[in-house]
Amino acid sequence: MLVEFSVENFRSIRERITLSMLATPDQTHPGNVFAVGAWEKEKFVKSAFLYGPNASGKTNIIRAMRYLKMLIMSSEQRNKGTKIEYDPFLFDDEYSNKPSTFEVRFVADGIPYTYGLEVDAERVHSEYLYYAPQGRKAVVFERTKDQYKFTVDKERQTAIAQNTISNRLYLASATNANYDKTEPAFRWFKDIMQTRIDLDISQWQQYTSECLSAGGERSEKIQQFMRKADFGIQSISAKRITITEDMLRPETPSEVRKNLLGKEFSEVVFHHQGKNAKVPLDIDEESDGTQYVYALAGPLFDVLENGLVFLIDEIEASLHPHIVREIIRLFHDPDCNRKNAQLICTTHAMSFLNRELLRRDQIWFTEKDAETGATDLFSLADIRGIRKDENYEKAYESGRYGAVPFFGAGLMDCAKPCPAGGNACPNESGREG
Repeated sequence: MLVEFSVENFRSIRERITLSMLATPDQTHPGNVFAVGAWEKEKFVKSAFLYGPNASGKTNIIRAMRYLKMLIMSSEQRNKGTKIEYDPFLFDDEYSNKPSTFEVRFVADGIPYTYGLEVDAERVHSEYLYYAPQGRKAVVFERTKDQYKFTVDKERQTAIAQNTISNRLYLASATNANYDKTEPAFRWFKDIMQTRIDLDISQWQQYTSECLSAGGERSEKIQQFMRKADFGIQSISAKRITITEDMLRPETPSEVRKNLLGKEFSEVVFHHQGKNAKVPLDIDEESDGTQYVYALAGPLFDVLENGLVFLIDEIEASLHPHIVREIIRLFHDPDCNRKNAQLICTTHAMSFLNRELLRRDQIWFTEKDAETGATDLFSLADIRGIRKDENYEKAYESGRYGAVPFFGAGLMDCAKPCPAGGNACPNESGREG
């Protein structure tokens, strides 16, 4: 479970911003929130939706989470002297030469954790992990460059630290050395935080096909989901196929042939109802929208069944709003989301800005500062004066909440000759277009 994610000095993000899944005292939509034993008095939202103009930094928040996961997962592969991938805020010299900073608060195995990191292209500048197994915060480790502080298992951890080079993360090194107190945090990043930004549709489709061919409850859920999506699909059949010699073309290179023989894949057929009989179609014959929904179905039910954190950019891409609403319903329905999986996504679909669907603390906005180019992040719950019956969609569209694109007198006006002459035409607001 994610509690909060903070980032500073990453891509368009200059100063520290925080995305929080902590629920406000708002009493609306009780199904959209949940409680866990680690915090008896707190509740958490099951989903968060990020709105804002193009290039305002929405995707960079998801990218920052994925980047942090990548740093942790790839840490042990970095050799001494290898550069670390580093993407700071470039529009301010002060920030372009300082470390990027990340902090995550989360719950793993029922225990609260806080993990933080400062890193640039050369080295890890600081790193820490705290946890609260007895309800009180305790230090697992604190690191400032190559200096460490340990309050538990000092001898064991010191030995691990001595073998952790400057461009590797201690969290990964300790877990790789089978240290039990870092393993739950490492596993949370590896298994629980699932980031989906660039859609590798073939990989997703293969995963969904594997779920179908395995049969069982998840297979039936995927079948039901695809039927309800109203693509005219009556059923989907999937079976495991082993690649044999006679399935390969004669001109297949010997090295490729060697790697393919004996491999398994899932063969999937979609059955539609025709006028007189069912019509089978391969997945490549289906529409782009059908292929996207099918690719999403397997990971979606994996997330729901295992209580994962699902991060996805532009959730409405290739999807009808009704399908997205069904996905939202699955996360908010306690019968479908029994392990309190969380959905965090960016979107431009204003129809989801609906107080009948989302609470104010589930709606977030990104806005880019006109002078610095830096991303700001704020929640609808942070804005005062909102009426209980307010139409969120209309208020946002009118610019009441900010975080909307500004075109001045018109998007294409500057393509016309300027009646005043010169290179810059003043628009009605007095700002130069």
